[in-house]
Amino acid sequence: AGTAVETGVTAPALAEARRQLATMQSAPPTDEELTEARDYLCGTFPLRFGTATPVASMAAALTVLGLSPDEPDHFRERVAAVDRAAIAQIADELAASAEKIIIVGDAAAITGPLEAEGFTVQVEADSAAPA
Repeated sequence: AGTAVETGVTAPALAEARRQLATMQSAPPTDEELTEARDYLCGTFPLRFGTATPVASMAAALTVLGLSPDEPDHFRERVAAVDRAAIAQIADELAASAEKIIIVGDAAAITGPLEAEGFTVQVEADSAAPA
């Protein structure tokens, strides 16, 4: 999973993601919520490819992940097959893998707020990064 947020909201956004994940583990979405989410994802998926940039990004992602070029052709059928049990299983898997979260940004601005939200922070500076 991944996201992009402004530096100032990194900690609260990550804390909210953690809360939402915990909620999904203990109380998966209702059938109505799941239907709404599936309909939205399936309905808006083609809109993501309105220009060459997202098409190229998808092609690059498929290559990096070692997936078949026709993977996007099956997206909607796979989303339509997701049920409440799958949501709970995925939430458990994500929670287990969330022990390490990689954040790229201004460490001086992000570290304090992350620690205030209860995250343990380990900063690894890239020597190639601009000063």
